[in-house]
Amino acid sequence: MSAVSLEWALPQPIVNERDERLVSVIDIDETALHAFSPVTFALVIARDAAGFLLVLNSRRRVWELPGGLIEPGESARECALRELREESSQRVSTLRWRALLLLDLPGHASARRTEYGALFCGELIPDVAFVRNEEADEIGLWQPDALPTRTSAIDAYLLRLFR
Repeated sequence: MSAVSLEWALPQPIVNERDERLVSVIDIDETALHAFSPVTFALVIARDAAGFLLVLNSRRRVWELPGGLIEPGESARECALRELREESSQRVSTLRWRALLLLDLPGHASARRTEYGALFCGELIPDVAFVRNEEADEIGLWQPDALPTRTSAIDAYLLRLFR
């Protein structure tokens, strides 16, 4: 059996404000992550009855999914939980694997590079207070069809795909 069970190759990449391009979404089992390299980041789609969690990035002033770079020795799952907590102060009751993302990213001297990212989903634990931090100025809960104007295009696409 192949490690890839389904790949949604996008007819046109979804491009965000940093010229990062989501090329495809790959439906694999989390245990097959080791077959893809490099897996450099993890994102979390967290929700509750009011909507989906987005954080307002303090540097870029863009609403985005919580997530970030995987640190040395850290698994994608550990990264997702850490970044969710660091950026939003939030926790999830369970963290479920969702998909592998293939991105085409800007590099040095107009070169581009390809990287993979891990996408997880989870149900928010209620009544956790947000603490403003160096990465996020605020958080909000939004419905996929009523996202803030300055939402990262890739994250908006992922929310609509996995609602």
